[in-house]
Amino acid sequence: MLSGIPSHSFDTVICFQVIEHIRKDHLLLEEIKRVLKPGGALLMTTPNKSMSLSRNPFHVREYLPNEMETLIRSHFSTYTIQGVSGNENMMAYYEENKKSVAAFARYDILNLQYRMPAFLLRAPYTLLNNINRLFLLQKIATVTANLTHRDFFLSEENADCLDYFVTALKE
Repeated sequence: MLSGIPSHSFDTVICFQVIEHIRKDHLLLEEIKRVLKPGGALLMTTPNKSMSLSRNPFHVREYLPNEMETLIRSHFSTYTIQGVSGNENMMAYYEENKKSVAAFARYDILNLQYRMPAFLLRAPYTLLNNINRLFLLQKIATVTANLTHRDFFLSEENADCLDYFVTALKE
């Protein structure tokens, strides 16, 4: 995976919104740990499965809080897992998005999004996701257009955080 990189090469590895796309997540973490220098840090983010609104066919997996803890603990003894949460503006957007996704999902009477192979869902998912975002921009333009990085903050890791923010140190 990172085989062309010598061991102990980096002080920091940043892995934002990647691990959910990797089939061999344990191998990714082993390789990250290998290329980190002693005392080096991994900074990683990934979605919180409990807050996902539908199946993302581009993700191999998403993690619940206990699954994220188990995964990280199996590779690093020194780590913190925090949540990435949203303020009132972000959560207003999230709630509208949730309603909108539910409106689309009501047509999936056979629950195909969870039964079909991911590669068959990618094109319709992308199309519907873009339509949904346009719909949200029109419906709640002031909220959508004004979201910035300031609408997010670190919190405790829990079932209600949007994403996880992991910091792990190689000893």
